Amino acid sequence: MSWVRHINFNALSTSDIDEQFSDFVDLAGKILPGYDISYFRPPYGAQNEDVVKKAAEHGLQTVIWSGESGGLDPETESRVMKITHPGWIVLSHSTRWYDVHDSSSIANGLIEKGYTLESLDTGLDSKDYWQGDQIDGTDFWGKK
Repeated sequence: MSWVRHINFNALSTSDIDEQFSDFVDLAGKILPGYDISYFRPPYGAQNEDVVKKAAEHGLQTVIWSGESGGLDPETESRVMKITHPGWIVLSHSTRWYDVHDSSSIANGLIEKGYTLESLDTGLDSKDYWQGDQIDGTDFWGKK
């Protein structure tokens, strides 16, 4: 599930980050009772250690995209077809006309090129998941 408001999480204090996640998880639970939200896409891709850790504390795996569709012009479909590589996550927005309008032809074009379309549940490799602090005491950012 994407974020409700596009705010730069890197500019927030740890307590404000925690509050944003708490509010989001509570709201999502009211809108989609029983639905398990597993992923978080930070607005603008803005993430740091505090953001990733707080997301994990709320049961959310942070996911970053590999390429962006643009979605704002008639070149959206050709752009996606040119930039996509195996294993990529291409960011699209449900509020951008070309992302929505071209989604079927983009999906069909990628399938014709031999790609398979995967959900995050099936497409992420286990090494892509946040593991918290590593066994040797080194965290995701290489700090001990």
